[in-house]
Amino acid sequence: MNNTFSIMPKILKKGLLYFSFAVLGLVIAGFMLPYLYKDKIITFIKEKTNQNLHAEVDFSDANISFFKSFPDVRITIDSLSVMGIDTFDGITLYKSLSTSLDINIPSLLGKEKIPKINSILLDNPEINIVVFDSTHANYLISKSTGQSAYQLTLDYYRINQGKITYQDNSQNLFMVLEGVDHEGDGDFTQDIFDLRTKTNISKLNVKYGGTQYLTNAKADLKADININFPENKY
Repeated sequence: MNNTFSIMPKILKKGLLYFSFAVLGLVIAGFMLPYLYKDKIITFIKEKTNQNLHAEVDFSDANISFFKSFPDVRITIDSLSVMGIDTFDGITLYKSLSTSLDINIPSLLGKEKIPKINSILLDNPEINIVVFDSTHANYLISKSTGQSAYQLTLDYYRINQGKITYQDNSQNLFMVLEGVDHEGDGDFTQDIFDLRTKTNISKLNVKYGGTQYLTNAKADLKADININFPENKY
């Protein structure tokens, strides 16, 4: 019995030592893998965007982190821009200082490798929406490829200090929102769910039918929006 008790601390010490080595190995791997696979990540992003978007997409760099959004992996794209082509040639749909996507890790390891996006973070984005009519709008850029390049399992998104411009020629409506801080959370995997939002706008300008209705107005609001995808009700 005494021998058993004398052996126990040694076994425990060995177990803790092996556990420490395992944790250290995971931490080192977490730091090393982003550098080892960075080129592949950038190539993957560019290939997928070109295959699935009818637009000109460019960015300066992309980085991956296993720690910022664990257990998801965070991919951050620097200076991402989406430019229109053809009818909307030269019109910027989107550009941002940084765009971050939190992606489910197992979805990147599966056979089909379709990323499941759980959250989106936009830092200093500029979003310009231009509508000519019901069939011509600069945000209608998705190509019909038969299979989606990603699966949106979104439960959270955030915009930091954004600028949004909306120009609808069919309605003679023009809006500019500046200094937009906005966040929302909800279960986008459901057909019907409540989207909880918080929005702060530093400057809001609205012109409709040639009349200026709002000039440099401020807005601060919280809203719960019932989303009904099957019936297109919001």
